[in-house]
Amino acid sequence: MNMSDNNTFFWIALFAILAAIINGLGIFILYRYR
Repeated sequence: MNMSDNNTFFWIALFAILAAIINGLGIFILYRYR
């Protein structure tokens, strides 16, 4: 069993959550300044 697979999944999940947060912030800022 290799830990690299679990580590890769962790980074993919972290990146997806980060992208969702940034996307939500971008939409929030767009709606605020419109």
